[in-house]
Amino acid sequence: MIAESIRKWIRRELYCKECYSRLSSLLTDNPYALSILETNSRESGEHAEALRRAAEILGVKLSPEDFKPEMPEGVKPVETHNMSPVEIVYQGIKQHLKVEVVAREAYERLAEQVENLEAKEIFRNLAKAEEKHHKMLTALLQTLEQTYPQLKEKGSTGV
Repeated sequence: MIAESIRKWIRRELYCKECYSRLSSLLTDNPYALSILETNSRESGEHAEALRRAAEILGVKLSPEDFKPEMPEGVKPVETHNMSPVEIVYQGIKQHLKVEVVAREAYERLAEQVENLEAKEIFRNLAKAEEKHHKMLTALLQTLEQTYPQLKEKGSTGV
């Protein structure tokens, strides 16, 4: 159902906004990582707002519950015990790579399902943005692996 999908992805985008913000606070000494994580945090908030606009266009009623962050299915909280900040960020990014793929697929499906052209364009733009996030995060993982070789030993970017 379109309405429930919109509600779910608003909650998930808000969760991602918070997560990217937390991750960025751990790597303040790495301007490249900080920039990507802050951008993804800001844009995740913008995605939630775009979904709210799409809901409005489509006549979907939203409640305050729809704006409570919700961890996406398949995401496991990063076990931070005995991990350095860079390791926490690295593992967090690996989790979010999966979310970006699922989000892109969900937005592409929504674009196919709706007839309203304005809503369709919103969903298409969101799908493109998620693809961009995935590419940025993949590049960041590779950079972190090159900068911190010990990360590669703990798990490759094969996500």
